[in-house]
Amino acid sequence: VVTPTPQPGTEILPHRNAALSKAVTVSSSLNVQNYPGSSLTDNQYFAGLSKWVSANDSGPHWAQIDLGEQTLIGSAAVYTGDSGTQICNSFELQYWNGAAWATVPGAVIANNTKEFVPLVFTEPVETDRVRLYSSDNGPFAIAEMEVYESTNIALYKPATVSTMASSSAGKNPQAAVDGSKVYSTSSWRSGTSGGEEWIALDLGKEYTLGRAGIYVGYDAP
Repeated sequence: VVTPTPQPGTEILPHRNAALSKAVTVSSSLNVQNYPGSSLTDNQYFAGLSKWVSANDSGPHWAQIDLGEQTLIGSAAVYTGDSGTQICNSFELQYWNGAAWATVPGAVIANNTKEFVPLVFTEPVETDRVRLYSSDNGPFAIAEMEVYESTNIALYKPATVSTMASSSAGKNPQAAVDGSKVYSTSSWRSGTSGGEEWIALDLGKEYTLGRAGIYVGYDAP
């Protein structure tokens, strides 16, 4: 593995846990003193040392993290259970959309038996609050919950293209950087000149890049 050396004036984006040390509110606790909600964001992953445990009663149970500001998030990790017991089997991550709680795309888990559950959202969401919501009966344990900022620096940036399709659906280069992966409703389509085609993005400043993702083609019935 080669770690790139940044040039002067460039920036390497960190993989930042936006939930770290943030305030937590929970629906219940088996024991508030021993298993507080604050354990979810204290950077302690070993449940034997620090965990939140829901009350020993019927679900649903939830734990809410206040991120403190509007944050674009794209992935998360949930550390649940304690030495193979008290595992949260079914849950989803939700985000506050300004009016109500909504399910994070791609963050619904069922029949889980693992203590570490990584989650990569199918679409990033922007919010100042996120919560784990489970219909499981208690008690179950959550040792830590991480919520990672999306590092898509191309999102909503100005796009310039070589050509555009004649159809109205393909005439907007900004569709390539609007966060949507639905080709039929949001995509840039090149023209039919037969020559080289390209799309260029203005990121606004210099970055040292580590990876990129391109969604290309048309996959439809």
